[in-house]
This record gives sequence, C-alpha cells and structure tokens, in this order.
Amino acid sequence: MQFIEIMREFFCLISVFSVFFGSVYGSLTDRYDVRLNRIPSSYVYRIYPVYTPHKPTIDGYLDDSCWEMAKRTPSAIADGFVYRDLGEFPALEPTIVYTAYDDKFIYFAFECYKEDVDEIVADLLVRDSSLWYDDHIQVIIDTNCDRSSAYYFGVTPENVQMDGYVAKDGELINENWDCVWYSATQINDDGWVAEIAIPFRALMFEMKEEKEWGINFFRLDRKQGDQTIWRDTGGDLYNVSRYGTMILKRNIDRSPTLDIQPYASGEIDWKTEEERGRELGVGVDFQSRIIPTMTFSGTVNPDFAQIEADPDEINLDPSKELYYPEKRPFFLNGQEHFDTPIQLFYSRRIGKIKWGGKFTGWMGGLSYYVMDVRANEARLMKRTDAPYYNFAVLRTAYDIRHDMALGFTGVDRRRKNERTTVMGVDTKYSAGDIATFDFQVAVMDKPEFENRLTSFSLSAYRNSSDLSFSAGYEDIADRFGECETGYIPYDDARGFWNGIEYDFWPYAKGMEMIYLYGYGDYYKDHKGRDAMWVGKHYRWDMDYISMASSFKVTSRLAIELGMDYERLKKRKEYYYGFENELVRYKPVENIWIFIVKWNYQITHNLFMRTFLQSSGLDNTWTVNALIGYNYYKGSHIYLAYNEWREYSAPGKPLLGRILFLKGDFNIGL
Repeated sequence: MQFIEIMREFFCLISVFSVFFGSVYGSLTDRYDVRLNRIPSSYVYRIYPVYTPHKPTIDGYLDDSCWEMAKRTPSAIADGFVYRDLGEFPALEPTIVYTAYDDKFIYFAFECYKEDVDEIVADLLVRDSSLWYDDHIQVIIDTNCDRSSAYYFGVTPENVQMDGYVAKDGELINENWDCVWYSATQINDDGWVAEIAIPFRALMFEMKEEKEWGINFFRLDRKQGDQTIWRDTGGDLYNVSRYGTMILKRNIDRSPTLDIQPYASGEIDWKTEEERGRELGVGVDFQSRIIPTMTFSGTVNPDFAQIEADPDEINLDPSKELYYPEKRPFFLNGQEHFDTPIQLFYSRRIGKIKWGGKFTGWMGGLSYYVMDVRANEARLMKRTDAPYYNFAVLRTAYDIRHDMALGFTGVDRRRKNERTTVMGVDTKYSAGDIATFDFQVAVMDKPEFENRLTSFSLSAYRNSSDLSFSAGYEDIADRFGECETGYIPYDDARGFWNGIEYDFWPYAKGMEMIYLYGYGDYYKDHKGRDAMWVGKHYRWDMDYISMASSFKVTSRLAIELGMDYERLKKRKEYYYGFENELVRYKPVENIWIFIVKWNYQITHNLFMRTFLQSSGLDNTWTVNALIGYNYYKGSHIYLAYNEWREYSAPGKPLLGRILFLKGDFNIGL
C-alpha cells in the first residue's frame, strides 16, 4: 500500500508539472512568435577580429578607427543572439559585438539595443559582485581551445566589472580568479554600449602564428528576464564545448611578464583592556608569466587581515567536519584543479605562511599545478604558536582525448619525523549528452599506521538545463579522514548514493527557476553496520532553522542578515527507505547564531564593510569592520578593526582586539 501511495504522488506531480510547463512554454512561444523566426542552420559561428595599429580609447564611444573598420568587416561581427534556453529562437532586442586586436590587447565592443532605456537595471557598484541582479554582458574566451576551460569577463551599464575562470566544461567556476583589464560603458537613446580591452598578458595560451580560440558572448536583460547568447550551448552558459570560434591571424606580443606587489602593515593588538602590543609587518607577492602557458606565483610573509572572518556554523553531525571555503589570494587561483570525488588537498589545512611558491600551466593536453609552502596548521585569522610544516602538492591532468582525461594528485606534509603522504589517480570520461563518468582511487601512508589505507569512488552524472542526475559508489577506508591534507568529511563508510533533479524556467516575473528533485544514500561501515540512510523524509519537529536575506537599501548600500538555530532533542522521523521509523535521542540544547553583514560602496574604488556575529556556540560576539580604497589599478589601502568579547560572563570581558593598517602597491613589468 505504501508503494502505491508513493507512485500515486509521483504521477500526480508529473501531471501537474506537465500541464504547467506546457502552458508556460506555450505563452512564451506566443510572446516571441518563435515559430516564424529561427536562426538558420547554416549560420557560421566563427569570427575574425580585425587587426588595428591604433589602440582605441576605452571610453564607451565607438568612434575609433578600429571600430569603423570592424563595422565594415562582417567576419569581425558577432550578432544573431538567441535565447539561452530556447536555442535557435532569436532575441527580440538585438545585441551586436565588434571585435579587434593589436599586439597587446583583444578588444570587444557591445551594442545592446533596448526599446525602453528606462528599464535598464544598473544598481550594483561592487566589483566581482553577482551581476545577475543587473543588466550585463559577458565575454567568455577559451584561449586553450580545449573546449573545456575558459576565462569570463562581465560588465554592467554602470561599468561594474566581474571576471573569473571556468573548467571542466562549466562544472567548476572559480569566481576568485582576477586580473587587471579595462572597460567603459555609455547609456544612449538606443540602449547601452560596452567597450572592453583585455591584455594578452593576463591570459594563458600557446604561441602559434594563427591562434584559434573558443568564444561566446552573453547578455542579460534583467527587467524582462531575457538571457540571450551568441552561440547556443544547450542552456548552460559555461558549456564551453559548444562555443563558437575566434581566429587571430597575426602574431602578438607574449614576452615574459612580472607583477610584484609588496605590502607594509602595522597593527595594535589588545589581548586584554590593559595588555596590548604593536607589530609591523612587510611582505611581498609576485607572479611571473615565464612562457605563455606557465605562471609562477610566490609569496613571502603574506598578510590576510583584510579578509572577512569565517562565520560560525552549526554542525548537525559532530562526526563530520565543517567545510570552510578558501579566501586567501595565494591559494585561490588553481583551486579548480582539485575538484575530484575524494578531495585530497584542502588548502584550509594550511595556516600562517612563511613562504610559498607554485607553478601552474599546461603544455599540449597536460595541465599541472606544483606548490611548495612553509606554514603552520593554524586556522585562518586565528593566532597560534603551532609548529611549522612543509606542504608539497602536485596535481596533473592529461586529456587523452577530447572526451577522456587522466589525473594524478600527490600531497606530502612533513615536519622532522612526522609525515603524511597521500596519492590518488582519477579518470573522467564524457559520453556526450548521455552522462559523465568519474573514477578515483587514493592511497594514504603514515608511519604510525601498520598498512597503507586505500579508498575509491565511482560515479556517473549528467548536468543540463533541464534533467540532471547523479549516482555512484564509494568506499572510504577507516581512519582515512586523518590524512591531514584533504577534506574527507567521513571515513569508514562504503555505499551507494544517487540523486535526480528537473529544472525549468517559467519566465514569470519574480520567479527565476523551478526545480524538482529527489535523493537517497545508503552506506555501511566496514563491519557491515548501517552507517547512514538519507532519503525523502518528514520531520515531526523543527529542530534546525537557517535563514539568510540580502537586500539593497540604496544602490550603494547592501545589508545581509542571517540566523541559525538548532534545538537538539529526541525526534521522530519517517523515511522512505528500508526502515519505516527511526528514533534518535540527543541531549536538549538550544543554539543561536545571528549574523549581520553591512556593505557600503561609496565609489567604485572606496568601500566599507562590517561583519557582526553573536554566537551561541561559544557565547561570543564578533565585530569585523574594514575600509578599503583602490587608489591605483591593483593597489590598495586597508584599515581594519576586529574585536571579540564573551557576552555570557560578567562585564563581557575582552577576548581580543586588533586595529590594523595595510597598504600594497602593484608593480607590473
């Protein structure tokens, strides 16, 4: 009977979904009259930017000689944008892109036509913020032409920039990749214009006389909710394998480059109201593009006081370690290399750095990441006298074919007689639109263990704009979580997991996307006992609440409020699984975490940021305040104030206070 009820619910849900989706799609096609207007199948997605001996003035006005030449050269123009989720159906409001280049820059000019310019949405002012709240355009360039990875550059009508890097055909997005590039915008009676200049020195590519790169262009009309794209990608914007092609016929300047960023800082540190100390610091970061496909990055005594503190989180499963994202610039570039089923390298294991260096790049079908760091194991922003270790990391991946790759990861952490070594081999095979298959096996060696520990993972998944699924089997050895180099959320477990999701875009105002999903896991430990069972379930009590809300007070001021609450107690749950009822007993305890974030963008280059937290985990409240000024491209001044207090004790004693001033300067050679 229970099975019949489940199937009845399922078919009712599918029926309602089919009717709703059909009506939405029908109204959408009526709106755009897409049956009569389709992009011809013969359309060629290949552009040839014009070479210009005269650098254009990046001011948002397309009156330079290079743009006049590009407008007269059809092969240098990208137009015929289509709706991102409807493929061949053309956009109602046109977007035209002109392309040019010289020895040092690649240039793009967008003409974004808009019938009612008063509907242009341009509120954001913070660089690298989510531009999806504003009208914006993007250029996505696959300089390796591996049809898998690409750089993206976005700009709004207010000339707010965003950049990043995507890998694995859009599966991985590194929003923290950053470089110096130039743009300008203008709003006119016909819509708005964006002019972009990207230096070749910021990009990695092979030096060939004729360069063939993957390319795509994107535009968001926020008011209408229209997402249009030059080359249809099947719904996923960063599906690089479906991009068009850009050909640069002339050679360009790729001499070795060197960027040096020294800093000086001073701080006053209060351990109590009476006890305080002073400290001066100096350090340097540097990066060199030795050859067009290899970058060396180094750092000596870096300081990260300007980075926002980690918010406290409630851990519902004490046996599982919380995951904290990386925020430090030295580790951000190249993070996409380590997204494997079993994460053997987790940079948050590395604390205060004395020095570090890394090589990243690719050669032919081989990509590599080699790093050596001298640091302690302190958590970021936590002061400690922990001993220093040496961390050595190697990651390589080789594209055997366009649809198959083989990877190797090795991590070594040691200090005197202490050592942990972890190695792993992984492979990926893409069966087109059907599915992608991943396999990984990893081995850990520690002198105190009698034997080496082996773990492995096998999975298949499909990500698309509509139907997505994933399934797999993994076996994580007992004590493998003690590797001290990676993020292994649990060990001594083996079992199956699966999930399915269906997404669709109703194109209704106030509604971005609707998705239906289901999931299930079944694990046992290595003694055959049930380790976990998670599936569709109903809870009788509300024992955990997590809420967050972000809103704009003005176009320059944004406030984010968050709250976590956990009440641990006996609870009864019903599962769709092998067990009908599961009762768990836990101590009664109430935990609250309140978080307020306040961001104020005074100008494009001057901002203020405040982070307030009251945590019931340790009965403390935290204040982080920061003022930052970008006084020159890539150069900054920061003034920071941090304070921690214990609010449950009489007098709310001070746990720590820091007043910090830092300045850095970017030198590009």
